[in-house]
Amino acid sequence: MGLEAPLLPRRCRHGAGVVLTPAKLNLFLEVEARRRDGFHDLTTLMIPIHWQDHLRVTSRAAGHTEDCLRVRGVAVPTGRDNLVRRAVDAIRKLRQVPPLDMELTKRLPIEAGLGGGSGNAAGTLVLVDELFDLGLPTTELQSIASGLGSDVPFFLGSGPAICRGRGEQVQEFAASGQPKLFGGDDPYFVVVTPSIGCSTPAIFGALSFPLTSPDGPISFQNTTFEDSSRWPEGIFNRLEAIAITSASGGTTSAPSDSGRLQRHVTGNPDRRKLGCVPSGAGVDSPGNITMSSVSNWLRQNASELWPSLLWPSVATDGARNWALTGSGSAFFVAARNFGDAQRFAARARTELGVGASVHRVFRPDRGC
Repeated sequence: MGLEAPLLPRRCRHGAGVVLTPAKLNLFLEVEARRRDGFHDLTTLMIPIHWQDHLRVTSRAAGHTEDCLRVRGVAVPTGRDNLVRRAVDAIRKLRQVPPLDMELTKRLPIEAGLGGGSGNAAGTLVLVDELFDLGLPTTELQSIASGLGSDVPFFLGSGPAICRGRGEQVQEFAASGQPKLFGGDDPYFVVVTPSIGCSTPAIFGALSFPLTSPDGPISFQNTTFEDSSRWPEGIFNRLEAIAITSASGGTTSAPSDSGRLQRHVTGNPDRRKLGCVPSGAGVDSPGNITMSSVSNWLRQNASELWPSLLWPSVATDGARNWALTGSGSAFFVAARNFGDAQRFAARARTELGVGASVHRVFRPDRGC
């Protein structure tokens, strides 16, 4: 029996295979050190959410000798560097695979910190393995996944996980009999997606080491995320201030209480990759959105979805229910109920001119 990979619902029938690949959010992300291999040691809590790309794979008709990858929806390059094609190439180093016809329906924004490409790669691995009955051992699939990208192994897992190393060391958050994430609650997440792309290498490359107190490093606390009312107090992303600052070519502000970074920086009015082409000050009007204007708007409005964060004892500690995910550019906001989350998403779309949608943690029993 192959790898179960319940985060990647799939079906193989009559020579064709389809797989749905979810997005992820980083509820906590601390970068601890820069490694000699150019990567970074980190600790992150990742959750899969019900927002998915769709990949269909079949063998090509006789006479074709090359793979064909078509993409619908969000535009992405289809050359050899595409993670779907890289996953197929990696499998071919171990098993024979015929030329493939692949169609990727891309719903997830790219360069948003949502792990769309990594999920696509993981889905390709398990789908091709099952479709052609290759019998790749779980350890082999996990090794291939790690070589494709730091986030790819997460999608081969079973749910929310604490990831360490450069992200490839995946530990299920709550094993059988252990306290559950969010105390067993099932919150909603408003995912806010500016029309801006963030360069992951540039954002990581802008970090300065060593991190000094009170900025960090901040330790991950399992018990905080096991509490149904307090878990938003654990939300943190070391890369957030860097991502916003990279947009303007500026510097971050001083750290705030309890080691959390303030985000009062300007953004980039150009819709170019952050960290690559810095330019002038941010403009807060819809249609010319910046990272800083999104951050400022969330700072002013997000707590209405989690009223307990307005209590003085909590507010002065810098706790909040929103953050950047990954290296950006997407943000998430935690909400207790669907109606409030939907209304908040509508406000974000209207007042900011950004994408905003509501999702829950992905669970196979919810259906696709």
